[in-house]
Amino acid sequence: MLPFIAVLLTAGLWHWLRPIARAERVWMHPAWRGPFRLERLHSVADFLELPELIVSGHRGRRVGRVMISGRMFYLKREERVSLRTRLTNWLAGNGWSSLSLREARMLQTLERTGLPAPRCAAYGEDDAGGAFVLIEAVNGTPLPEYLRDHPTKRRDVAKALGQVLARVHAAGYVHHDLYAKHVLISDEGLKLIDWQRAKPETKGQLRDLATLHATIADSLADPRDRITLLRAYGGRCLARRVEAEAFRLMEKRHIREKRGVVVGQSWTCQNGRGLCVAPALGPVPEWLRLEQMPLPPGQTQSRRWLVLPDGRRVLMIRRRSRTSAMDGAHLIWRLERHGVSGPRVLAAGERGRDSFLLIELPNAIRLGAWLILKRSAQRMEAWRQAAALMQRIRDAGRVVSPDGLGVTPDNRVVLLFIESVSTPSRCITKSQPSTTIARPNRINQEAADVIPTGWRSGRRGYERPDWPEFVGTDWTKRIMEVEVTDRFNAKQGRSTGRWMLHARDGRQLVVYLKRHYRLGWWACLFARLWPSGNWSPAMQEAKNLEWARQQGVPVPAVVAAGELISPEGEFQSYLAVEELTDQMAVHEALPIVKGRLTPDQFSQWKRGLAAEMARLSRILHDRQHFHKDLYLCHFYVREEDMKGVPSDWTGRVSLIDLHRLAYHPWTWRIFQSKDIAQLLYSSETTGVTFRDRVAFWRAYRGTDTPSTSRRWMLRLIDFRWRRYRHHNLRHKARTSASSSLLQEVQS
Repeated sequence: MLPFIAVLLTAGLWHWLRPIARAERVWMHPAWRGPFRLERLHSVADFLELPELIVSGHRGRRVGRVMISGRMFYLKREERVSLRTRLTNWLAGNGWSSLSLREARMLQTLERTGLPAPRCAAYGEDDAGGAFVLIEAVNGTPLPEYLRDHPTKRRDVAKALGQVLARVHAAGYVHHDLYAKHVLISDEGLKLIDWQRAKPETKGQLRDLATLHATIADSLADPRDRITLLRAYGGRCLARRVEAEAFRLMEKRHIREKRGVVVGQSWTCQNGRGLCVAPALGPVPEWLRLEQMPLPPGQTQSRRWLVLPDGRRVLMIRRRSRTSAMDGAHLIWRLERHGVSGPRVLAAGERGRDSFLLIELPNAIRLGAWLILKRSAQRMEAWRQAAALMQRIRDAGRVVSPDGLGVTPDNRVVLLFIESVSTPSRCITKSQPSTTIARPNRINQEAADVIPTGWRSGRRGYERPDWPEFVGTDWTKRIMEVEVTDRFNAKQGRSTGRWMLHARDGRQLVVYLKRHYRLGWWACLFARLWPSGNWSPAMQEAKNLEWARQQGVPVPAVVAAGELISPEGEFQSYLAVEELTDQMAVHEALPIVKGRLTPDQFSQWKRGLAAEMARLSRILHDRQHFHKDLYLCHFYVREEDMKGVPSDWTGRVSLIDLHRLAYHPWTWRIFQSKDIAQLLYSSETTGVTFRDRVAFWRAYRGTDTPSTSRRWMLRLIDFRWRRYRHHNLRHKARTSASSSLLQEVQS
């Protein structure tokens, strides 16, 4: 307990003292850097002072539309990043960062991966603890509105959305805010927005599907549409689990609020939150500023009626306290997004503890007084409208008293007084709309993993269907004792060798067989207690190879893998991967290519190879997975690419030996520097120059932030590289001395 408290106190102290030593920094996307400079956008203040149309917001942060050089962008700003936000991002593996920086990094990663997401145009943090991220505007209609306006295309949308989600999850990313309104549909296809809470992880896919399912109203998608989405996703067997998780999510108020179609707003804000004006106000009068509305001495709040130039009567609320008048504006905006007719906010502003709110009340009379004067049929219709309005307010997470409702001259029931709206108590029963998924007639019970599991007489493993044709039916009894063909290497209780196999019909199969003869007793114990876990190195590497293949990394194909447990408790494992035919390790290929090509062609060949190696490394590192043996010898190139300069290197370089690949969400900086330092150390071979290392680093860095963290990363990589060199020199000296001593003894 004491260490945890010490960590929190240290984090809090660092959070408050960091602005003293933090310098303002801004990053811009290369595609928009020129237009931004022409508009004289250089610092964080320049971006934050842009006139914007507010479309949504929360306390301390908001989203607005801005126009720069004729193009539309979305500006997300955080007035001051809280300690809780930075601590949450740090626990999620994103460092001591803001939500803006976290989303910017994720969008940069998605751009490199090619997933359907908008691009990050710029982001920055100032020395006062604020942050912003500028994202390109994506043309499209939110999913609920599209389903409402195009009922005949719901099945096609469900199929396309299932395929997109399968791509995102197969790439190793989880959205964590996959509400229906965050899916945009246009003629160009589907795109997902609001990636501020997304992160690379192997769990959470079920939560994404359940969140999407729970935030789509039953009137917008029937059970067949939902099953079509799961079938396109490739997880029809997940229907029951998605339904159960969605029912659990519906107990949360913010999930219920996001069901159905919501109405957006457009607000113009100036000087931060000093003055926010609705389009319905018209020209902004000069008196509508905080400095023009002084409070009488000794008062903390005032209310007065004003008359606008067009004759409208409005209510001005002025407040000076910790409780801001903007809270009422946020409540009205929240109700408007759920289609509640009532008071309109014409203007609002906040500066420190001073705030004001200008609202226009609807032209209506109280519901109770109206009912007394009307006939029974009109009263029944009014009560039906009142019930529907109260349900919409309920969907927004609030309750309203009937005394706060009114009726307009055209007999519409509206919300008359915002003071009558309150937050419901916990004892009130939660209303949960139906979230039923129709059960398919037959549910596929196959495991989601590509590598099936099962125990048979102490054996658990996977094999390719054609594997017994090469090794026979009783191969499991002799797999640990069979002699390999060549390239045999044994050390530390394991061996690796090349094995050539032939089928009866003349087919040939060449595999590399890895065997682990002595595994720890604890691994055997866990394998018996939890059979579905991968406790052996062979099964772990098989799973890593399959995961890397799903991310788009060319790796050897797994032919067979398994675990063996003898009655005496001896735990062994084996792995057979198909040989990379007609491919050669990079460190062996470099001298050959150098002799075949001209110097200019060889330099161009190395630049393309370095870019592809950087791309594969970033695929792993962006998902916070690290190789831990990222040496040059573990990259393979095709022999046909060694005869000339390929026009496109994408997919033409393979990666092997993923037995140590692991996911590190918290300590990713350490293992990132380890991988790059290992590759840098192993590049000290024939044909590799300093320029080649710089070309790799530039390709690996891409459009990342030129920040202090990157400079520290370079220092850490340089330090670890020198350690590898020093350790290798000592090892060579020790080996040389031992061999000399052995020769003297033998002589």
